[in-house]
Amino acid sequence: MNVDPKQIDILIKTFCRLNEEYREKAIKEMNGLFFECVNERDCKRHNIPITRETTRDFTKDLEEFAELLSKLSKTQKASVVMCMEHLQPGSFTEENDLEIKINRKKITLNQYIEKHFPDADAAEAKKLYKELKMGRGCFYV
Repeated sequence: MNVDPKQIDILIKTFCRLNEEYREKAIKEMNGLFFECVNERDCKRHNIPITRETTRDFTKDLEEFAELLSKLSKTQKASVVMCMEHLQPGSFTEENDLEIKINRKKITLNQYIEKHFPDADAAEAKKLYKELKMGRGCFYV
């Protein structure tokens, strides 16, 4: 899984700024989006048109499955897990150890310009900046 660290950083900071009520809402919304994504992927895999009806059917199936699972004993649930693991090896016996590490470092403005505008003339850019700073409006046509 490769995710843009800036997106993760923004997501975590935004989530942390929410109060508990809105964090719960955010998680519910994220779960809804996840199920929507899974449904869409499944429809595409089976060449089923993605419509409100197929989405509704998927959600209904999930609700029914969750209700059935809630009625099973722990032994029966363990048996279901064994069956599902047999059908898709690793679905329960492989654990992900997700570690998010966001490193931040300060770079100079010259380093930024060299990285993002490698063909730019930094000296000329600096001269244009100074003209703008002096109020000459070098960027106006």
